[in-house]
Amino acid sequence: MSLIEELGLSANVRWGTPVNSVLWGGKYWRPYTIPGLLGFSPLPFVDRIRMGAVLAFLKAWPKVEYFERHTAADWLRRMMGTRAFGVLWEPLLRAKFGTRADEISLAWFWSRIYCRSFSLGFLEPGFQDLYDAMVREIRRLGGEVRLGTHVEGAQPIAGGRWSVALRDADGTRHTMVSDSVVSTLPVRVTARLIPDLPEAWRHRHDWGDAFGAHCLVLALDKPLLPENTYWLNVNDSGYPFLVVVEHTNYVPPSCYGGRHIVYLGNYHPMDHPLFSKSLEEVRADYVPAIKRIVPSFNEASIRDSWIFGAPYAQPIVTREFPSHIPPLKGPLPGLWIGSMFQVYPQDRGQNYSVALANRLVLEMVRERRGAD
Repeated sequence: MSLIEELGLSANVRWGTPVNSVLWGGKYWRPYTIPGLLGFSPLPFVDRIRMGAVLAFLKAWPKVEYFERHTAADWLRRMMGTRAFGVLWEPLLRAKFGTRADEISLAWFWSRIYCRSFSLGFLEPGFQDLYDAMVREIRRLGGEVRLGTHVEGAQPIAGGRWSVALRDADGTRHTMVSDSVVSTLPVRVTARLIPDLPEAWRHRHDWGDAFGAHCLVLALDKPLLPENTYWLNVNDSGYPFLVVVEHTNYVPPSCYGGRHIVYLGNYHPMDHPLFSKSLEEVRADYVPAIKRIVPSFNEASIRDSWIFGAPYAQPIVTREFPSHIPPLKGPLPGLWIGSMFQVYPQDRGQNYSVALANRLVLEMVRERRGAD
């Protein structure tokens, strides 16, 4: 919010409480609020009370250190009970992390309960306005924004400076010399692009795995999910996606030319076949599944569709993860590293990335002032 205010966009922020549901047994349930959990009849009442007590503890306990000693699956199963965990939380963990689900740290799960609220804000008409405002401000201050430019490598050179190899969108290669380099890439990509990184640093920080994110976006001529549902976790088995988000059940369709926008999301290892499928193939897989959730859905209501894939979108946050997080200051003079792998125990989000950027810049300023 501070960045939005700084860029003069705070008047366009809207707040609300969207409807979050889960698909279980072919029905929609809302167990993510106290009344919804108490009314969640697939679980015996004693299991609902037990789960509510565990979630209340997670919401109240402010320190992450206790949770770092446990895996989410083992601790939640013991505290909530096998039945309650198996209905609400285990399907989500397994859908998101696949065969790695049993390794995920309880600290990761705790951060989702402790740090989040039922209130959700959005920037009208969309966050593209924020990015455009950032570009304008960067250019006003004398900076450059080069879209479509690939970084092929970076290395320190004489005089404490850096040489960065670039390739423009038209294939032209050239070199830029700078005083410092800030890498916001995943740590493993940074390690590949900077060959001079010390072996000791690589051994500790060039570590771990991450899944890619995949999303099919549909633009429909009518609403899809009933009861104004914004977020639907798909806990029933046999679906090719783990979540259905009807964005325009929260943000007005008028922001999107009257169209109703639906996201169908997944996380998978980056060599998963889904990432190599065409839009037509993905739609062919997903449309029958959508009809199982919403029997009245007609494919003719799709006005447009897109697929997006992003590598390194979901770090595999194990109990070992915190010991491998790199410091913001890199091991070479003038090198700084700020990526989503460093927002632990969270793992992504615009708020966390802005907060990380603020910390990084403050450290850079302190070092520069100390040198002067």
